[in-house]
Amino acid sequence: MARQRMVTRTIVTREVAFKKFNMETAKVESDMIAFGVNVTINNDTKGIATINERLASMGQKATCVMIDSITDKETLYGMTEDEFIQNARVLPPRTTETEEE
Repeated sequence: MARQRMVTRTIVTREVAFKKFNMETAKVESDMIAFGVNVTINNDTKGIATINERLASMGQKATCVMIDSITDKETLYGMTEDEFIQNARVLPPRTTETEEE
């Protein structure tokens, strides 16, 4: 069988492990959320607020109470060209500086 051509991307994510208070069970649980590396997360009140915003957008009834760790992780993603064509969004053509003039 011939080797299938793949579309691949290496993406760096910032994984944040934290403790959250689950309001439905009234228990403290460990959890993890991945952000893009462009999102600044520090172990401070702003970092906790960012996590709480993400939890709310996910519909979770929980509040982050403590950040355990913040790590950057590099992951290689890929799919066949056929999968890519079926799932990708078509973008407008790129323009060059000479075309814009």
